[in-house]
Amino acid sequence: MRILASLVERDNLLEVGGAALLQPMEQALRAAGLSRTYLSQATNADVVGLGSSWAKRLGIPDRRPAWFLSARWGD
Repeated sequence: MRILASLVERDNLLEVGGAALLQPMEQALRAAGLSRTYLSQATNADVVGLGSSWAKRLGIPDRRPAWFLSARWGD
């Protein structure tokens, strides 16, 4: 599973810490049994590979930072 998230100050978040905001989600996935989780900054290649027109409209990663949270079953 891969989740693309882009969080910036104007999204009206109390605290913007980029990847740090995804850590509770990563912990929840681990608690659900997904032991192999990875958090990485999204690149142009990621956006192209994802094929998301929304990510392209947002200008990820050139105009707006984003992170991928990936999770897999297994050790």
